[in-house]
Amino acid sequence: MKNILVISYSQSGQLDSILDNFLLPFKGVNIERVKVKPQDDFPFPWTSPAFFDAMP
Repeated sequence: MKNILVISYSQSGQLDSILDNFLLPFKGVNIERVKVKPQDDFPFPWTSPAFFDAMP
């Protein structure tokens, strides 16, 4: 049996629905989804100062 590992991070949650649609053709395949979360959440939506402070 084939295995697929999906590792994702989504601040708004929109990526989850995109991945759901992307993975539809892979029925019958073992899919493991891992959602990565930061230790401290970033504010959403970002303010301009918060956005530029987070950038390197």
